[in-house]
Amino acid sequence: MSATGSHVTRIGIPLMPTALRKRYTVSETLYEGRDTTLYRGSRIADGRAVLIKSLRPKASERSLRRLQNEFDVGRALDTPLVVKAVAFETYRDGAALILEDSGGRPLDRMLGPPMDPRRFLRMALQLAKALEDVHRNGVIHKDIKPQNIIVDCRTDEAKITDFGIASLMPREHQTAQPPTILEGTLAYMSPEQTGRMNLAVDHRTDLYSLGVTLYEMLAGRPPFKADDPLGWVHCHIARPPPPLFEVSPGTPRPVSDIVMRLLAKAPEERYQSALGLRLDLEECLRRWEGEDGRIGAFELGRHELLDRFQIPQRLYGRDRQVAELLDAFDRVVRQGQPGLVLVSGYSGIGKSALVHELHKPIVRDRGLFISGKFDQFQRNIPYSTIVRAFRDLILGILSEPEERIDSWRRRLTAALGVNGQILVDVIPPLEQIIGPQPPVVELPLTEAQSRFNLVFRQFIGVFARKEHPLAMFLDDLQWADSASLKLVQELMTHADTKYVFLIGAYRDNDVTPSHPLKIALDDLRKAGAPLRDIVLSPLSTEDLGRLIADTLHCTSREAAPLAGLVHQKTAGNPFFAIQFITMLHRERLIVFDPGAGTWRWDLAKIQESGFTDNVVDLMVGNLKRLPSATQEAIKLAACVGNTAELRTLAVAGDRPEGSTRRDLLEAVREDLILRQEDVYTFLHDRVQQAAYLLIPKEQRRETHLKIGRLLLAHTPEKELVERIFEIVNHLEFGSSLLRDPAEKEKVADLHLLAAKKAKSSAAFTVADHHLAAGIALLSEGHWRDRYDLMFALHLLRAECLFLEGRHDEAARLFPILLAHARSKVDQASVYRVRIYVHTTRGETTQAVESALECLRLFGIDMSPHPGPIRVREEFESVWKNLGDRSIESLLDLPLMADAEMRAAMDILATLYGPSFYSDTDLFCLHLCRMVNLNIRHGNTAASTYAYGCFGLVLGEFHRYQEGYRFAKLAYELMSRHGFRDYRAPANFSLKMVAFWNHPIDVVPGYIHA
Repeated sequence: MSATGSHVTRIGIPLMPTALRKRYTVSETLYEGRDTTLYRGSRIADGRAVLIKSLRPKASERSLRRLQNEFDVGRALDTPLVVKAVAFETYRDGAALILEDSGGRPLDRMLGPPMDPRRFLRMALQLAKALEDVHRNGVIHKDIKPQNIIVDCRTDEAKITDFGIASLMPREHQTAQPPTILEGTLAYMSPEQTGRMNLAVDHRTDLYSLGVTLYEMLAGRPPFKADDPLGWVHCHIARPPPPLFEVSPGTPRPVSDIVMRLLAKAPEERYQSALGLRLDLEECLRRWEGEDGRIGAFELGRHELLDRFQIPQRLYGRDRQVAELLDAFDRVVRQGQPGLVLVSGYSGIGKSALVHELHKPIVRDRGLFISGKFDQFQRNIPYSTIVRAFRDLILGILSEPEERIDSWRRRLTAALGVNGQILVDVIPPLEQIIGPQPPVVELPLTEAQSRFNLVFRQFIGVFARKEHPLAMFLDDLQWADSASLKLVQELMTHADTKYVFLIGAYRDNDVTPSHPLKIALDDLRKAGAPLRDIVLSPLSTEDLGRLIADTLHCTSREAAPLAGLVHQKTAGNPFFAIQFITMLHRERLIVFDPGAGTWRWDLAKIQESGFTDNVVDLMVGNLKRLPSATQEAIKLAACVGNTAELRTLAVAGDRPEGSTRRDLLEAVREDLILRQEDVYTFLHDRVQQAAYLLIPKEQRRETHLKIGRLLLAHTPEKELVERIFEIVNHLEFGSSLLRDPAEKEKVADLHLLAAKKAKSSAAFTVADHHLAAGIALLSEGHWRDRYDLMFALHLLRAECLFLEGRHDEAARLFPILLAHARSKVDQASVYRVRIYVHTTRGETTQAVESALECLRLFGIDMSPHPGPIRVREEFESVWKNLGDRSIESLLDLPLMADAEMRAAMDILATLYGPSFYSDTDLFCLHLCRMVNLNIRHGNTAASTYAYGCFGLVLGEFHRYQEGYRFAKLAYELMSRHGFRDYRAPANFSLKMVAFWNHPIDVVPGYIHA
C-alpha cells in the first residue's frame, strides 16, 4: 500500500541478485519500491528485451505471494493490452518476474500539464479496451494508477501492468482495516476498497480507479489531496471531487461528465462496464475528429448492457434508523461521554449493514473503528470478540511508520505501567509494540477482576480520545460470553470512560427474560448508562419493490407483483429476500432478454415452484449444490467458527493449505464465504448454521474431536496458551467419545490451562466451566495417581465459584479438598478460600475460626479473644526479638524460605478483616505475631501488610515515630521486591501515619505510587 505510488525515476543501476545477473543484463532501473525493484534489460540467451521485477532482500512472504499472483494472473489473460508475463524465476534468496518490454514508459512519467483532449481520448480509449479485456477474462485489477500503465510514446498505445493484488473472484469483501494496511494505492482507491462502505469489491472498483487516473491526465493533478492515509480514505468515501470542467476549462463537457461518472461513490452510479465506457469514449473521439474539435452533448451510458444480475448494496427503508445512529455518535464526539446503542431485530434483518453506515462520520472525525462478531459455536472463549477487534487495531498500528509506532508505544506504556502483561496475555500482538513485560503479580482473589477492569479501561483510554474517538461494534451479542458482558457494563458505567461509542447488535427473538444479555442490559439501565435502542423491523413491500426494481433495472410499478410474492415468502427479511431473489435467478425464473434488453420473470411459475419459506433450508439447498470437496471444507469451517485463517482450516481438515484453498474456492465464488487474503468468513451466521447442519448429528462430536486433536498436534508448545480455548472447545465437544485414560488426563490438563488463562483475565464463569469439564473427565482414583492435577482443578474451581458469588457451591468443595490435601501448604490454600467465603458472607466468627484452625496446623495457637495482657506480651516480644537492630534493618532480611511459614503468613494476612470486626485484641495480636515471624524467618509479600498495619497499631501505644518508620519500611519493602499485590495497603499505611510526624502539606510527597 502506498499513498500515491512512488514516481518512477532513473536512480542508477543497483546491483541485481547474482542469480539473475547470470541470465539477464540490465540497462536501467525503472522503479525501486519497498519490496521490489523493476529493471529494464535483456535476456542473455536470445537478446529479448524484458522487464525484470525482482524481490528486494528480506522482502515479505506477502510480496512473494503477490509476485506469484502477478505471474499467474498475467499468464491467464488473453489480450494484447496488458504487459505479458514471460517467466517466473526463483532463486535461493528470492524470486523475480520476467515481463515483456515493448519499450514504453509508465504513464506517471508523462503526466504534467493537462493533456490535449485528442491525445487523451486516444489513450483513454486504449485503457477502456484494456480493462474490458481484463474484466472479460474474469480479473479485477484493484490497483489501476498511472504507475501501472505503460504507454508507447510513439503510438500512445497503453498497456496495463502489475497484477500483484489482482483477483480472479467476481467480487471480494474488504473489511474496515487501518488505512496503512489496505491493499492498493490510497490516492487511486475506490470507496468500497477502503472497507468503509460495506460494499463488495467487484470490477467497478477498477472503473473508479481509472476515473482518478483520467482526471489526473486532464486536470494535471488528482481529484483529491490528503496529508495522511485516513485523509485519503475520507476523500474517497465522503468528499465530492471538484467538477473536471471547472478545474480544466479546456476539457469538453461530455468528457468531463464521463470522468465524473466514473468517480461516483456508489458503484451503481458509475459505468457498469468498461464496454459502456469505451463506447462513450469512441463517440467522443468520433465527434472530436469529425466536428473540428467540438463534442456536443449526448446521453451517456445509453449503450450499457444491463445483463449482469447484481443486487444493489445500498440500504433500503432504514433512513430514520441511520439518522438515529449518526446522532448518537455525534453526541459522543461533542460531549465526550460514552455512548451505547443497541440494534436489535431478527437474524438477517440488516443490523450489521446499518451499523456500517457509521464509517463516513467516523473517518470525518478521525475516529477509530473496530468490530468483532460473537460466534454461536464459541461461547466459552472469554473476550474473544473484543480481543479480535483490538488485535486488528494493534496489527494496523504495527504497519505504521516507526515514529508513529514509537508514539503509540509511549502512550501505551504510560497507561499500562507494570500491568502490561495482563493485556499481552489476551492480545498477544500488543507485545510487539510495548515489548516484553514483567510477570503479572498475583493479587488477593477479590482484587483480580478490579485490576483487569482498571487495566482495560486504561488501555482503551489510549485509543478513545477527543482527537480520535473510538467506535466499537460488537455483533451477535446474544452469543457473548459472560466476561465480555461484564466488561461492557464496566466500560459504560465507569466515570473514567470517555469518547467511547459502543454499538451492540443482537437477535431480540433469541433473548429471553433470563438470558445473560437481558440481565446485563437491565443492570445497565438501572445504573443509568447512556443507552439507546434501535429496533429494526422487516422491510415493507414498497422497500422490497425498490430493491427489486434497482436489481432488474425496471420501474417500481413493474416490480410490484414480484415484490409482493417475495415479501410473502420472506416476511420482508432483507437477507432472506436477497437469497430468495438470487435463487430465482439461478433457477432461471428471472432471466435477461438480450433482444429486448430487459429482465423478465414468470410470476405464475415462481408461485407454482413451491420454494421453501425457511432461510436455513434455502441455504442448505444452496450448499448442497457445491462440489463434494467444497461441502466437506465448508462443514469443517462451520465447526471451526464464523471466521478462520486458512492454516487453521487446513489443519482441521488434515489437508495442505493449497488444497484447502481450492476446496473453498466455489463457496467463495458463490458468495457463501468471504475471503480476505488467507482469512475466511461466512457471509452470514445462517450460512454457517446451514453448513453445520450438513454434518449428520451423530457425526458432529466426532468431527469436533478430530479437529481438536489435529489442532493440538499442530500447535507448537509456545503457541499453546494463545490457542488453548480454540483447541479445548473442540475437545470438550467430543469428550464423551474419549476412551483412552491417558488422553482424558491430557484433556483435563488442557482444561486446567484454559481455566488459568480465563481466571487471569477475570473471566471466572468461563474458568469454572473448564474446571468442571476437567474434573468430569477424571475419577476418584486420580486423587492417588494425578494428585497435583486433581487438587489444582478443585482448588481453582473453589476460587472461581467464590469470585462468581456462588458461595454454597464453593463451600461444598472444601471438605473434599481438605480430605485429600497432602501437605499443610495445600491445606492452607483451601482454608484461605474458605476464610474469604465466610468474610464475604459477613460470617465473621466462622472466618476467624477457620483461620485459627488452619494456623494450629503450623503450631500457631491463638485464642479468638486473647485479652490485652496477651497482646501486651506479644507486643513486647517484637522489641525483644528486634534487639539492637533498627527498624529499617528489617528491609535487609532474607526472603522467607520456609514454604509452610509463608503459607502461615498468608493465612494471618487473611485474618485482617475478620479480626478487625470481631475482636480488637485479636487484631493487634495477629499483627504482632506476623512481625515476630518476619524477624525470625525473613520477609515475604505478606510482610508488607504486617509492617504497615503494625505501624498503625503503634499509634495505640503512642509510639508515633516508630509507627511511621514501620509504615515506611512496608512501602520500601514493597518497592524493593515488587510486592505489588500489597501496594494499596502499603500506601494506605504510610498515608495514615505520615500525619503523625509531618505537616499536612508535605504528606503527599511521601507517597510516590
